[in-house]
Amino acid sequence: MGVGRPSLYSIFGDKRTLFLRILRAYAEAKGARAAKALFSPPNLRDSIAGFLRDAVENATEEGSAPGCLLVCVAPLVSDAEVRQFLQDAVAAAVALVERRFCDAISAGEIPSDFPVAVRASQVLDLGRGLTMRAQMGTSRKTLLRDAEEAADFVGPAATWTCGARTLICRQPQMIPANPWALLKAFRWPTERAFYVRFQMVPAPKLTGRFRPVIALQA
Repeated sequence: MGVGRPSLYSIFGDKRTLFLRILRAYAEAKGARAAKALFSPPNLRDSIAGFLRDAVENATEEGSAPGCLLVCVAPLVSDAEVRQFLQDAVAAAVALVERRFCDAISAGEIPSDFPVAVRASQVLDLGRGLTMRAQMGTSRKTLLRDAEEAADFVGPAATWTCGARTLICRQPQMIPANPWALLKAFRWPTERAFYVRFQMVPAPKLTGRFRPVIALQA
């Protein structure tokens, strides 16, 4: 760039000040992109999947080191201001995901007793996990696939309840994108997956709407 170290520091200050400025600019840019991925899709499941896909795409961008400055580098810096910035950034991200869940409750996508705070924290944990795996060399293709499946465990698919031989969805018209991942989550015998069938049963008090049921056939 033709800018020497003395000139760089005279403009931005010392290394610490420069790092903090870079961190803030990075967080602002990536946060805006993540928010767009979260709030653009019309339904909750796609919103969560989009948010996690964005984490993967950010961590595997061509021409950049794998990982993320906020997740993989900044936590290693022993500086009180950096640590506080990261804590504030995480809190803001969790609040953003909580807002998306609350929007879904208002829209009737998920029940009013959905554990918003817990699921929002889990979404952030999943995103961080995908990012760390990218830094360790996991391929983008694998991570994108895992991001799609992870969305079923924290989004609307998490509203399924388990019976002795059936899984019943508490949300009308909701079919999971990956039913086999759902079966594994409930520790069902997936080796008998060819016996699994879908049913649609009437949803009480919701005229003309149905709830999907996954049933194990004898």
